[in-house]
Amino acid sequence: MRSLLIALCICFSSQLSAQVSSQRIFKATILSAVLPGSGQIYNQKIWKAPIVWAGLGACTYFFIQNNNDYQIARESYVSFVDNIAGNEIAYRGSTNVAQIQSIKNNFRNNRDLSLVIGIVLYTLNIVDAHVDAHFFNFPIKKDLSLRVLPSHMNLLTPMSMPILALQVNHPKPSKPLDL
Repeated sequence: MRSLLIALCICFSSQLSAQVSSQRIFKATILSAVLPGSGQIYNQKIWKAPIVWAGLGACTYFFIQNNNDYQIARESYVSFVDNIAGNEIAYRGSTNVAQIQSIKNNFRNNRDLSLVIGIVLYTLNIVDAHVDAHFFNFPIKKDLSLRVLPSHMNLLTPMSMPILALQVNHPKPSKPLDL
């Protein structure tokens, strides 16, 4: 009876910790989707939030700036294409229709690129918060390291080729693994 009670407690505690972990992951993901950067703050990675805000702010700034310039260049281009005498609007002193069309297309492409980069950064913000929430309680050992070392590769010929090798130092398990 006592062993059954212990087994139930262990089973219940592991289910409870898995439920808390999945709730944490869900909350971090939703927070980051609603307010970019808040999932990183919730995961106690506060240094990432200003990076998210700066990236999305820069994309928003360039989108608005390129859209405003596009609208002005478009209005100038349309005024020349309509062929109504006296209604032509020179774009920054230029009256060449082909040049104005090229400038207009350039601003439109930059505006669209800013939007795509902003969407990618927003998505990466959500993915980062989700992954960080998974690793929130992950144990990190101090003696785990990775080093890049110069080495050489022995070929079938007497010559060898210089390469970079990765050396992973990890602690030995304290007890043998049961297979």
